[in-house]
Amino acid sequence: MEIVLKLSPYHTKPCDQVTSGMHMEERPWWPRGIVTKVDDEKIHTSWGTLSFWWDDSILSPEWWNSKKDYWGTWPKEVNKVQVLEEDYRGLIVNVDDYVARICPIPTGNHISSLGRSSAVIKAIGDQVLLPIGGWESEGDRVLIFPKHETEPQSPDGGLVYDIHKNLESHGLSAPNQESRWNQRIKKFENILQTNTLWRGPHGKNMLAAPRIGVERTGFIHQEGKLKLRPEPISLGEFLNDDGKFLPHLRDLAMIESTQTLHQWLQQENPKRSHALFRISVGGFPLLKYDVLLCQLVDAVAFGLDDVCKTLKQKLTEVDRIQAKLGVMRTFRGGILLTGSVVVMGLLLSNIGLVGTTSAQVTTIIGLFLMMLLRFGEQRSEPDWREF
Repeated sequence: MEIVLKLSPYHTKPCDQVTSGMHMEERPWWPRGIVTKVDDEKIHTSWGTLSFWWDDSILSPEWWNSKKDYWGTWPKEVNKVQVLEEDYRGLIVNVDDYVARICPIPTGNHISSLGRSSAVIKAIGDQVLLPIGGWESEGDRVLIFPKHETEPQSPDGGLVYDIHKNLESHGLSAPNQESRWNQRIKKFENILQTNTLWRGPHGKNMLAAPRIGVERTGFIHQEGKLKLRPEPISLGEFLNDDGKFLPHLRDLAMIESTQTLHQWLQQENPKRSHALFRISVGGFPLLKYDVLLCQLVDAVAFGLDDVCKTLKQKLTEVDRIQAKLGVMRTFRGGILLTGSVVVMGLLLSNIGLVGTTSAQVTTIIGLFLMMLLRFGEQRSEPDWREF
């Protein structure tokens, strides 16, 4: 599933089209689909309230040279500010020897928290281009990154795998909380008023870690090495869930393609990957469903009607999957029922209410039937590639 908001003309605006005289409603990052009122640097939406700021002078060296309330490293004696891109998160600009992400509508401090955590820096600093400074006020307003090539590279599933393994080995991962995750999905379903309902149990191998901001466009080169530049949580997702901790596999679902899946699966133990990808226990397909809901939430927020239509069409596949899961659960229920009859027959035989021969025949037939039902259950489970 490679549906991304870049399908929309509102996703990015070339740097030569970014002007200081534009009205806010014309900006790619303005949530035109849900805004109800704007006052006192607050945006009121149908889903909640967001902080908002904008200063046209941020595109001038004077703004950067006069800034005082920053954390970490900040550009000094700036001579030139060059806008590279404007998208639905804000702007990416060159500021002399640094690259900055400007967020006019801050959505939490997930990314600055990564750059200020010594444990995170030690664990994934070699694979992730973490921010080295910024300006934070009601969320990350500006994030400062070391100089790098900003042209997006192809997503790499192997790099994502290495990042997760390092988080796990440094004690920064833990089993995902099933109840909280299912509650998160329920929020999205309710706000979007979808006709879908998908929940799933999580095994012990379904690990989660602090959000590392994986996006398809976040893979860049720094000094010839491929790295991940983390992106802030999207506006629509932030309004409905803080998204501070995400399952590892959810990051893979964000960049899913034949190539990234192959890169990831090449490094994972086959038995463990089978357990993680099984559709009957949620697994990878349930995380793809979460990504799809988040993309739809953002498409609604930014008024992207064509993207909404495409995503809603993709959601219709959930009904087909649920129908197959229903058949599988019927087989599973049959196994439990047959097993109960066999056990009951043996108990009645032991107390003399049923003859030994009858109990033996019941047991043989019951076990044979359970084998057939088990075969039917396995055959009816949908393949994770079907969604």
